Amino acid sequence: MTERHPLTRRGFLTRASALALASVGAASGLGRRRADAHVKPKPCRVRCEPISRAGCACGGNLYRCSGCGSSFHACIDGRPFRWFCLRRAC
Repeated sequence: MTERHPLTRRGFLTRASALALASVGAASGLGRRRADAHVKPKPCRVRCEPISRAGCACGGNLYRCSGCGSSFHACIDGRPFRWFCLRRAC
């Protein structure tokens, strides 16, 4: 059997403060998640650089596009052969 020690004033204050800090930490974490749900992400741009006028078999010009954490090649028709923004936000 374990022997139970009487709860001292110091032990009580230590436990009470630990419990209070834990409940405040949990509540602030919940509030932070709720606040983050209303924050809109920063808009990012996908910019396309012209590579070749005759680079696509299906027609259009070949572009190298990058932004929003990705980069890719695309055949795009109906745009002048120069830099342009494909998307304003992801």
